[in-house]
Amino acid sequence: KFGIPVIVITGQIGQGAEKLYNMGVDAMLSIAQGPISLDDSISNAENLIISASESVARLIKTGLMMRK
Repeated sequence: KFGIPVIVITGQIGQGAEKLYNMGVDAMLSIAQGPISLDDSISNAENLIISASESVARLIKTGLMMRK
């Protein structure tokens, strides 16, 4: 709507999540790096979010490099 890219970092990407693309979301990334229990996810939330954020930054950097 405002031309601002929107990236969702979430605990899990569930069924029907693709509907968010029609609502302005450009990309989605789960913090889960594989099967993980809710308790483990909560206990490791900070590290999982940091890791997912670093992945987003790398993807953005790669996209910018491809434009050159």
